[in-house]
Amino acid sequence: MPPKVSKDTTHGWLVVATCSAAFFLFTGNASCLGLVEVELSSLFKDSGSSLSAINALYNGLGWGLAPVVAALTKFFSCRLLSCCGSFLCFLGFFVASTSQSLLVIVFCTGVLPGIGFSLMVVSSNILLSEYFDKKRPLALIISVIGGGMGIVVFPHIFTTLNQTYGIHGTFLILSALNSHGIMFSILYDVSLANSKPNAMAILRQVYRTVFDPELLRSARYTGVCAAYLLLYVAYGIPFLFLPVKNAKTGLSKEVTSLLISVSGISNLASRFIMAGLASTSGQRRRFFLSVSFAMNAVSFLFFPLFSDILFLSVGAVLFGFSAGIFISITPPVLIDLFGVDKLSSTLGTNYLVIGTGYILGGPLMRHLSLAMSAIDPVFYTSAGCTVMGMLLIMTVSCDSRSLARILKMFKRHFAPVSIPPVLPHCTLLYGVGFLFQNQAFSEVKTIMVSLIHNLDDTKWVEVNSSDRGDGFVEFAINRTTTPLDAHTLKISVADNAGNFKNVVINNTRDNSNPLKNVNQADLKLDEEGNVVGIDVEGDCVITKG
Repeated sequence: MPPKVSKDTTHGWLVVATCSAAFFLFTGNASCLGLVEVELSSLFKDSGSSLSAINALYNGLGWGLAPVVAALTKFFSCRLLSCCGSFLCFLGFFVASTSQSLLVIVFCTGVLPGIGFSLMVVSSNILLSEYFDKKRPLALIISVIGGGMGIVVFPHIFTTLNQTYGIHGTFLILSALNSHGIMFSILYDVSLANSKPNAMAILRQVYRTVFDPELLRSARYTGVCAAYLLLYVAYGIPFLFLPVKNAKTGLSKEVTSLLISVSGISNLASRFIMAGLASTSGQRRRFFLSVSFAMNAVSFLFFPLFSDILFLSVGAVLFGFSAGIFISITPPVLIDLFGVDKLSSTLGTNYLVIGTGYILGGPLMRHLSLAMSAIDPVFYTSAGCTVMGMLLIMTVSCDSRSLARILKMFKRHFAPVSIPPVLPHCTLLYGVGFLFQNQAFSEVKTIMVSLIHNLDDTKWVEVNSSDRGDGFVEFAINRTTTPLDAHTLKISVADNAGNFKNVVINNTRDNSNPLKNVNQADLKLDEEGNVVGIDVEGDCVITKG
């Protein structure tokens, strides 16, 4: 067991600052990969097909190894993992600065920093939960703010260094800059390691993180993974293809750096806004997530349709602002949808899906660009992928009871026995409907029963939400429950500030749980922590008397 530490202290906020600095280096380097590709393509006379592997490997490994790094924290201290990661980043860029081989440079700027930053970023973020309790949601959001700052600063740093020292000199300076992660790790004075290193034990831990049986049976979880996969297949495209497009249209590298920095400024602004809204309701968080997907899809259309700097800047602002929202708000939304007890599994798998999206996105879009001898189709395809991700996230991120109503609609209108011939363009919706009808209907059919059917109606009464009275507070519901007897249930809940408490529901029907398969609900509690009112998306009950 990790040692007990004081929560919400100044030292904890210093750890948040180091996490933010790690994200600053990680996303800052990532934002320059398109500029790196242009320089290396010119230097080695390469068409770009092999250079697209740099972005795929860097981001794919950086995000995709999250479950492995999470497992390693059970066997090694986060300080050691972060130090090793920083050294790999330093080593990669240092060797690249001395090499004249394109293959070696691709390996040293893609594989080594990708593994290194995964060790730095993931281990530091996992450690944050040990330093915070009440301020945990705010700390999680602030810890990624440095990523927006990296997108603002790094393109200008890279452009200036490249003009002064060339690409090899730039790699050498970047190697020194990335070595500062070793200094960050000094503050990590808590170790989560509780076992001796063992290869099989590490593999078992990774397997439990990625293949959680309860989550794998959930169609909602599958839908969230598919939505993020589609989103991140497209997400890295502006960083990769905007420098190439601008070079072909005659815009300078300084303009490209400016556009990336503009997206970084808006990205940073949206992360600060999300930090201010950290304690907002779960329903609003899910709404913001869906809106960010839509904004991201729209932003892709500006890049092929316009060549004027003003409109390109508008596209960059939309792209950066939307990215800041969904990057910052993803962990709290995962808690809303699947419960805080599943956060390690859902967040680890989410990072794995993000890494997979990066690995697939760059090479696939590069081949599409070469096949069509044009860059514009890449942006249109990216917009299409993001729209499909938006439709999925809008469907699966709604409340359980709203999801049940959607399933009922799909079952009625999109049954597999007949597809309306007048709707051939609804193939995607039909597929989603079929998935949920056959895989998820059995999972959520029980929640279509109203709350009162699981409660003793001599003690509880059903009312309209408008008549429920004051005193209701929104809580995230933990799936872990403890029956005290056949008619009394103890449930762990968390408010929007991340404060946990145990509440008791009295006078249920025999061994019934009115909040089964519910992740978010408004509860009214008395002074002793007994639930005297429940409201789940308008299905409202209160105790009599």
